[in-house]
Amino acid sequence: MKYNRKGSSKDGLFLEKTTMILPSILTETRAAVNLAAVYIKREIVKVTTADIEEKDLNSLVSFVDKGSERTLVKELSKILPEAGFLIEEDTVEDALKPYVWTIDPLDGTINSLLGIPHFTVSVALAHEGELLIGVVHEVNN
Repeated sequence: MKYNRKGSSKDGLFLEKTTMILPSILTETRAAVNLAAVYIKREIVKVTTADIEEKDLNSLVSFVDKGSERTLVKELSKILPEAGFLIEEDTVEDALKPYVWTIDPLDGTINSLLGIPHFTVSVALAHEGELLIGVVHEVNN
């Protein structure tokens, strides 16, 4: 669902911060995060050693991280199309826009790869640096 905008700002976007709009965005964000969690649970068991990349020292990434990220970007773009993204795995896309989604598509990759059941999907939405909402979903709960 796209949200009604009122007024204007230098970038043409002004999202009215009301008690009606933010709860709706939060509900849809939770749904997007849940889709990513379902994807992770389904795909993490398919990861092989060949699927794992080392992006930095002690920092691993797999197709599951990237797939979760794609799912989140697709779903969050539907909620607030004008927002930018600050993303852990692949890209920083329009991170200087007034509204920015910050995403960690699979926080705890090493745990997930070792079969330790403690890892999360994390998403936050900020407006000009002010946190509006945040969702942290433990995948196995």
